[in-house]
Amino acid sequence: MQTKRRVVSLGLILSLLAVLFIVPSATVRAEESADAPANGTVTYEITDQEPVMAVDREAEIKEQLSEKIGSLTEKLYGGITYLTLNDCGKRVSGFVGAFSEGYDGFKKEQEKKKAAANAAKSSSNGNREHSDVLVYKYNPAMDIDVTDEEFEILCRITEAEAGDQDVYGRILVVNVILNRVNWKKEFANDIEGVVFEKGQFSPISNGAYYRVVVDDVTKEAVTRALEGEDYSDGALYFFMRSGTSKSAAAWFDSLEFVLKYGCHEFFKEN
Repeated sequence: MQTKRRVVSLGLILSLLAVLFIVPSATVRAEESADAPANGTVTYEITDQEPVMAVDREAEIKEQLSEKIGSLTEKLYGGITYLTLNDCGKRVSGFVGAFSEGYDGFKKEQEKKKAAANAAKSSSNGNREHSDVLVYKYNPAMDIDVTDEEFEILCRITEAEAGDQDVYGRILVVNVILNRVNWKKEFANDIEGVVFEKGQFSPISNGAYYRVVVDDVTKEAVTRALEGEDYSDGALYFFMRSGTSKSAAAWFDSLEFVLKYGCHEFFKEN
């Protein structure tokens, strides 16, 4: 009886081992046979590489976009800063340059504004004709020393031609005479020669030059013109249209018009 039990127990153990090893092997062979090629050979590839992880593309794109925006912002900020500082530098440089011209430049600018204001006032005066706005210019060619006789000639011809005009209208007459002296192409090269040239100034031919009484405004006008104050823009001729024949006016109109101030129109060579 004992020997039979041992045999039975041994048989049971062998049966269990068969279940554990033989059955799974059969299952594997069955699975392999399902995918196996016709010749029954199955090839397995073994690798030690890490499994591939999914990439978060959205996060990557956001990061790239953020970097580009940051770079663009930096460039834009730098550009604005440069432009701002550059503009500021120009303004400071301009201020320093203007300041360096000194009081003399400031004084001349004030005189220019004063001349423009007087021109506007003259144009609105009821007993004056329309006047253009005058433009002040310092002309070194007019800033000259003259003899007492030359000063007297300038005063008398200015009084005779523009004694009823304001100081600027009188300065313009002196400007024309000095322009002729400096022109030297068609006129004499001195004040006396220009003023007394035949057929040029009517007060010489009609005698008004010798009859006038020179006032202080005329003296001031001549003095200022001889210090370089010039509004003529190179004018060599002037006339009063209302007192001039049509044929003579037509000759003036063939020249280059410069300006009209008070009752006089001013012209220069074309």
